[in-house]
Amino acid sequence: MNNNIIAKIIGSIITVIIMAVIIVFVYQYYDKEAKYGKRDTNNSSNTIDDNVKADDIEFNDFEFKRVDVFLDKNRVIIDIMSTDAGDVLVVNDEAISYVNSSSVVRYCIFNNYLIFDVITDDIESIYLINKDVNIVSTYESIIKNESRYVVSKPVISCDFKSSIVVNDSIYIVYVLENMTDFDKDTIVQYVYKARLDGTLELFKSYKYDE
Repeated sequence: MNNNIIAKIIGSIITVIIMAVIIVFVYQYYDKEAKYGKRDTNNSSNTIDDNVKADDIEFNDFEFKRVDVFLDKNRVIIDIMSTDAGDVLVVNDEAISYVNSSSVVRYCIFNNYLIFDVITDDIESIYLINKDVNIVSTYESIIKNESRYVVSKPVISCDFKSSIVVNDSIYIVYVLENMTDFDKDTIVQYVYKARLDGTLELFKSYKYDE
């Protein structure tokens, strides 16, 4: 009699544990579906993939006051230095960019690299800086088919809402500088993936009629 009661208790405990595990897995599955939706495994290589749609790494607004950050456990100081030629954005006293009172400066850390997004006098520049505080690359403009494209917010609707997106990789939007004389087949916007060595890989392009 006692053996039957013990067996029933043990069986009940095992059943409760199994049901709890099932409930947790079901909850996690539907919670993930609710956040990200079903993934399409048939996307071509030049479409915006799920990783790009994921939450972006948030850029911090630089308020023109000293900020300490860490790159691979190395302390890095972001500050403004006043010179005879004007104010300069510096990292560990290394000059990065001239700025003025109307400049907009944002920064984020990605894989122990420091990324700056600086807008001064309508020119947007993106700086990729490594843990040794060396500028790996500066992104401002590119020349394609004898036309100049500059870093800018998208003019053709796409999954990018700003000039730079950082999550699994670094994505930069370039827009045709002269938008007054072109035909409908002109490519007016490029999205490039920036590698950590400073090189660019074409990710997607957009024609005017899109």
